[in-house]
Amino acid sequence: MDAVGTILSQVPLIARERLAFLHIEKTAGTAVIKCLSSFFSEAECCPVRDASLRYHLPADLAAYRFFSAHSNMEDFEAVPKPRQFVTVLRDPVDRALSYYEYLRYQSDETPHADPRVRVAKALDVNAFFFQAPDFTLHAFSNHMTGCLTSPHRPFSTDTLARAKENLHRFACVGVVEHIGLFIDAVIGHFDLQAGANVERVNVTRQMRASNDPLHIGTVDPAVIERIRELNQLDIALYEFALAEFVKPGLAAYPVKLICAAPFDAMKSTPSCVVTPGDFGGVVLFGPYRRLFPGQWAVAFELAVQGDAAAPGEVAAVLDIYSGTLGRVLATLSVLTSELAAMAFTVFTLRVDLAVMVPDIEFRVWKQPGAALICRDEVVLSQVAAR
Repeated sequence: MDAVGTILSQVPLIARERLAFLHIEKTAGTAVIKCLSSFFSEAECCPVRDASLRYHLPADLAAYRFFSAHSNMEDFEAVPKPRQFVTVLRDPVDRALSYYEYLRYQSDETPHADPRVRVAKALDVNAFFFQAPDFTLHAFSNHMTGCLTSPHRPFSTDTLARAKENLHRFACVGVVEHIGLFIDAVIGHFDLQAGANVERVNVTRQMRASNDPLHIGTVDPAVIERIRELNQLDIALYEFALAEFVKPGLAAYPVKLICAAPFDAMKSTPSCVVTPGDFGGVVLFGPYRRLFPGQWAVAFELAVQGDAAAPGEVAAVLDIYSGTLGRVLATLSVLTSELAAMAFTVFTLRVDLAVMVPDIEFRVWKQPGAALICRDEVVLSQVAAR
């Protein structure tokens, strides 16, 4: 399945607004934090990485703009407003197997070692999920549902309903299988500075000496069924997220463009620029976005101010360009007859990328004629991944 994070809100990260990443264990959180924190200064990154935010004074937390913690929604309510939440989910069976393997490669020789580490080291994967004590299996049973609500057990269908409701409060929801696209969605949505590289960090694999990673195909089917039994709520939550937020081929997020000159602005959301009728040249360009291999669609919105003169003439040219590749990847000429007065029309360009391109530009070129109104952002969608 081609699944990527989908933006639910269209509100950019405004000055002093806080970005809060709910880090669910074994969901590529280390890679997400490493990338997203690079957009903030060290002083802006909250050092609290566990579920203890609510024990800190609000005035102390207000100094930070980026939060990332192994926490839950009950604790995350302590993140000062204004704030926006993002998170990543994972197939519950894959997450459980990855977490078990992670524990086995942790040290149990320190005085304060996690007792679950000793259990995981003592039991093979078959025995672990059938014989481990309840205190150990809590982290392997409906853990994502607990993170999105409260750690207090027992969980129920009401807990699942609250987890689903809370997911709707998130600006962006991603899945591990397409973590790079989730990062791109967050960067685009919050209009963060472009250019960060996504380095996938797999802590478990770094610690492994020679063993092959555990995955569904290498484990006894009885163990898989046991994990599914322990995670009925998480499975329902994950399937809900895939259907509701992480739809195949429907990853879409706004991308802010750069205005080429101090054109007049119209107050609207998103904002617009109005070019003089006699102007000719580039109106909008940028933002030099890195795109992964796959099929992408870019939606521009254009209108004219007043009646369009010479309806058969070209009013604007839209294109997708890469300086690295040194060429225009897609282009479209927009006729004045295709534009409406003071009402936006959507024009979509598509491009199929065989390789990752680090500096994609979306450009609007105006021809002299009627006054052109342009949205200063485009909507970028991945139609299919490679």
